[in-house]
Amino acid sequence: MTTTPTWPAFNRTEDGLDTLVKLSRHYGQTPGFVIAGGGNTSYKTAGKLFVKASGTQLSTITRDGFVVLDRAQLAALADTRLPADPTAREAQFKDAILKARYEPEKGQRPSVESLLHHLLPAQFVVHSHATIVNTFTCSTQGEKIARELFGDDFLWIPFVDPGYVLGRLLKDLLVTYKAATGRAYPKIILMANHGLIVSGDTPDEIKATTDALLTKISARLGDNWRHEAFGPLTIRAADPVALVNTLAPALRALAAEGDHLKVVTFDDSPLVAAFTCTEAAKKLPFDGPLNPDQIVYCNSYPLYFAPEAGTTTDALIESLRAALAAFKQTYNYQPRVILVRGLGLFATGDDYKSAATARPL
Repeated sequence: MTTTPTWPAFNRTEDGLDTLVKLSRHYGQTPGFVIAGGGNTSYKTAGKLFVKASGTQLSTITRDGFVVLDRAQLAALADTRLPADPTAREAQFKDAILKARYEPEKGQRPSVESLLHHLLPAQFVVHSHATIVNTFTCSTQGEKIARELFGDDFLWIPFVDPGYVLGRLLKDLLVTYKAATGRAYPKIILMANHGLIVSGDTPDEIKATTDALLTKISARLGDNWRHEAFGPLTIRAADPVALVNTLAPALRALAAEGDHLKVVTFDDSPLVAAFTCTEAAKKLPFDGPLNPDQIVYCNSYPLYFAPEAGTTTDALIESLRAALAAFKQTYNYQPRVILVRGLGLFATGDDYKSAATARPL
């Protein structure tokens, strides 16, 4: 596991964008906050919003990774009533966001959540899909538990479509929040089925708010929440090494598209075993994606494969072939993740990077 990076040194003489780059890289490189290209950050002045460009990774972002938007145009967009039809609405929203760019010649695509970043008054905004926070935001009891932990220091946003609908809802909720608390905005926003937003006027304010939030959540969850959430391990493969050595090369070929073999990674860590060696893995993943990044990098659903004990190698491979074919027939794509009963999980990709991204997700 990658270690948490040291909090960067912020120089008072550097401009806000340089500060944003350091802040973004810190959380982009912090395990459990951001995986691959998820999350986005921003910095604002009175007239401009610097927000992460789509397709850019926070862990390695530079000044050129941010789009500069005209806040006056964003304010006008927030006050505009767009069509109810989702297709027409999102087309107009996208067009308005693109027109708000100061430098359209760069061809950058602003984050779909640009309007949300504009609406929060603080200078810096950090949005992440933090795993520990999503134990609450992706929970049916999330808002209730968060209310117990944070009182009125946070704002809960129910699940809605991203982009315009989310921005309009936040605009209305901020008015309600100010009327109820006397504060212009909450430093913490929890987005149902999505993630966390922390805002503040300085990086240290962002850090203090984030650290306090994580401390409270960690205390509530306890020390063993990752490994013991699904109960004792009740299912174990009789010969795990032989099973891995059979399934891994078979997956490279069976999941291939054309002549290009897949890269396959394997994981049987305690965290994965706590899931695949219990009955939870058979049902839970198919109730829906467990976090937003899973949709982007893992095609939403895994394959659950339950090999029969005592099966010959040839029969096992044929069983896997049939399972992959049935999955593709159902979902119209090959699985990126294969959960194997009593063993662990395989993650596949066209290259090592994509496979290594799907695995932790």
